[in-house]
Amino acid sequence: MKLNVEQLKRFKANSASIKSNGIIPILDYLKFDKGTVTKNAMGSFVIQKIDGCTKSFLVDEKILMNFVAYTSSPTIDIEIKDGKVIMSDGSTKKISPTEPIENFPTNDESDDKPVTVDREVLESVGIASQFVIEEEAQTAKSFVFVGNKHVCGSNGMIAYVDEFVEDLPQMILDKQIAYTISKYSTVKFSKNDSYIFFETDDLKFGFVKPEIAFFDESPFGKFEATSSFTMNKSELVAINDMVINDTVSKIATASIYVKKNKLFFEMNDVGYEVNTTKQIDVDGNDTEVFNYNPTLMNKLLKSIPDSEVTFNQTPNRFYITGDSGFVALIIGLQLTN
Repeated sequence: MKLNVEQLKRFKANSASIKSNGIIPILDYLKFDKGTVTKNAMGSFVIQKIDGCTKSFLVDEKILMNFVAYTSSPTIDIEIKDGKVIMSDGSTKKISPTEPIENFPTNDESDDKPVTVDREVLESVGIASQFVIEEEAQTAKSFVFVGNKHVCGSNGMIAYVDEFVEDLPQMILDKQIAYTISKYSTVKFSKNDSYIFFETDDLKFGFVKPEIAFFDESPFGKFEATSSFTMNKSELVAINDMVINDTVSKIATASIYVKKNKLFFEMNDVGYEVNTTKQIDVDGNDTEVFNYNPTLMNKLLKSIPDSEVTFNQTPNRFYITGDSGFVALIIGLQLTN
């Protein structure tokens, strides 16, 4: 039996976000069966179609993928013999242990009609994934919410809202899931009581549903600005990057305000005698002083697609918009003397 090396490399890339906890030994294996290869992490799985797979067996993922990375051959010969998986590229042979295939966990199946999610929505999901926190406990601000014609993501200090004309299927996605599906041109979304599923032409992902209720974050995108200005974001991104790398403080704090079409930037690293100032040309109204975390501001600015952006000021907030139609929000820092 010959397996295509490029298809195996693609499977490795597609399954990179599916991580087992290392506790259950059977999850260290990949399952080859009926023209497919499966990785299952008891809570998430991925199945990919693969050419030449005529036998059913389990193989140690690490051993197989190390061999795939090593070989320059376009195919790998697979032989199952004496309870072992024997791999060969013609000049190098490698042997992997195996396990009874019936010990491998089964995959859940959808029980509803798939809904197609197009590239525009998936791109927005990918941007929103940059606004949520992966490590935080499962609360509303740790997830990307899709539904009610909106894609939304927030970590409590920055938020992203993108509105669509058509209604969207309701989805609750953690950072890993949102980032994973955002890489594809289109996916078909479906679900059952326990899992959500995403399918492409030759792939199927399954993820356990988060145990939280849907939270409509779309009101984050509504505002009435007291003043606004438009600028190319690159200069602000660059000065933020510099002061982030300069700062000695645990949390850097910068301030900006606009006067007569000039944006005045300042950062004081209090107690360390480090001060940075800059003026940037902008187009718009004067604003009040706004104090912010430059790390969060740059996470926001680098995630959004537009180069030219408009800063819309409300009390202690800037709503940032662009021609592509998104609304991003950053909350200001309250400084004490």
